[in-house]
Amino acid sequence: MKKFPERGETVICKVTKILDYGVFVDLIEYEGLQGFIHVSNVASSWVKNIRNFVKENQMRAGKIIFIDPAKNQVDLAFNKVSEAEQKNALANFKAGKRSQKLIEMLAKEHKKPFEQAWQEIAEPLIQEHGSLSNAFTEIKASKESKALEKIPAAWHASLLELIDKEIQLPKKVLKGSFSIQCINPDGVEIIKQALLPISSKRGVELAYIGAGNYFLKVSSASFKTAEKMLESISSNVLQELKAKGCKAEFKKISE
Repeated sequence: MKKFPERGETVICKVTKILDYGVFVDLIEYEGLQGFIHVSNVASSWVKNIRNFVKENQMRAGKIIFIDPAKNQVDLAFNKVSEAEQKNALANFKAGKRSQKLIEMLAKEHKKPFEQAWQEIAEPLIQEHGSLSNAFTEIKASKESKALEKIPAAWHASLLELIDKEIQLPKKVLKGSFSIQCINPDGVEIIKQALLPISSKRGVELAYIGAGNYFLKVSSASFKTAEKMLESISSNVLQELKAKGCKAEFKKISE
């Protein structure tokens, strides 16, 4: 673990002391390191009462703006971290802590020191995937990882079993809409036959929203899989409808 963060890095802090002129924090990811946020860097708006913006023991994401290793001085800013960055940083931190807990569980199960489990399991996974949470998600989704070849075989069965039990895959959702016009005498039946098979597919939702328009939503653990599903369904439906003389368009809906 690095002793000091880098300037511009976003780190997780725990508020330990609040004064009128600023806030003292512990840098959670850097053992024994403290930092300071001047009142001018607490919020984007004018701060009349600093305690309206920060609370003791609060977990926050802060951006490093100054470091002096010789003096053990670290200055941060809360107001340089956007709401989206804040949410993402805290989510990643929580995921990292949970992943570390899983390594602890494996070490206990095998009656091995945590340091050994970390070196033999976590380090190869982090090197391959960037983080333990990314590694666990990838293994859950595909049941494989190049890093498994570098992990002693004695860990494999219990590692895969724990991942299968404890890791929940996030859902990737893509949306779109069909616009269909079919003036054939049996147009309603043609549309029905083209769209009916969609509803039975796993991870697919279809709804009529009026005036010849239909809403389509697909979800999967993988963005690529969801994208392929959306492309396959939309192209098949359009091909079938146009082959029977109907006018049809499909548009993706951006979030």
